[in-house]
Amino acid sequence: MNELGQHVSSIVHEVNQPLTAISNYAAASISLLAASRPEQLRNVLEQLIEQTVRANEIIRRLRNFVARHESERRAENIPELLRDATRLAHGAGGEPAPAVEIHCDPDASTGFLDRVQIEQVVFNLMRNATEAMSKSQRRVLTLATKSIADGMIEVSITDTGPGISADIQANLFEPFVTTKEGGLGIGLSICRVIIEAHGGKLTAEDNPEGGAIFRFTIPRAPISGS
Repeated sequence: MNELGQHVSSIVHEVNQPLTAISNYAAASISLLAASRPEQLRNVLEQLIEQTVRANEIIRRLRNFVARHESERRAENIPELLRDATRLAHGAGGEPAPAVEIHCDPDASTGFLDRVQIEQVVFNLMRNATEAMSKSQRRVLTLATKSIADGMIEVSITDTGPGISADIQANLFEPFVTTKEGGLGIGLSICRVIIEAHGGKLTAEDNPEGGAIFRFTIPRAPISGS
């Protein structure tokens, strides 16, 4: 029953993000319709549809994941994935978007992964970092990749927030552990399960320059013909 409860909470948490964006886009559509601004309305409606498709895809992937089916892995472009996750995170509403810097190692440009799942990991980490920086004077989010040993790629997400408190760091990735008021404490737990299912690791540490650094590893795509 505890495992079932965690799965249900996971679905609620993941689907709530695109549903919030859908609600925001729907409200914007009503305002644009009243203002007779069809071109902007068209753009907002296209984003609304994109979020609806994303919600359906999250449900399908989570259903397969819970049923222990094989994830749909293929060679994917990492810089493109990071840019798409950034766009989705900025469009989800909530805190104003911080400045985002993306630094990609050319040797770490292609991973072998389930794109929807890894994109969701990046999305969750970016949203958490954005919320953590809500009261910071300097709000910069840095995404970076590098090639590491054993055929893996490391992706890091660095923020300029307050860092991770010592009393929660040891249990940060456990289910139902959260520092957010009204939070379920599910997002980081889901991220860890997804990354470990890809054969990688998810870690967090304080940034010596202030803020926090989350790192996860994913398999590098095999070289064609090898």
